Amino acid sequence: MGVIYSSPYTRCVQTASFVADAFRVPIRVEKGITEWPEKHDIRPPDSASITLQFPEVILPPPPQAKISRDFVVGFIRAKLNNQYINRSTRATHRC
Repeated sequence: MGVIYSSPYTRCVQTASFVADAFRVPIRVEKGITEWPEKHDIRPPDSASITLQFPEVILPPPPQAKISRDFVVGFIRAKLNNQYINRSTRATHRC
């Protein structure tokens, strides 16, 4: 056993910590391991709370937004095109 995966809920990390201590393996919290939100109105604690209570827990890195160069170029072209159309429309209505 190399690592224990746990839900971010405190009671789950507490239970996993007993097993992790016995087997001397780390705990990795995965936010996707959770109850169905329709059945429970309880939200899991945030990463800072988990780290304060359980400093030995491994948290996944925050997601990184990846924007491609093509997306940026396309966005700028669309914005410039809209500006051109707006200016053309205003100029045509003045005549």
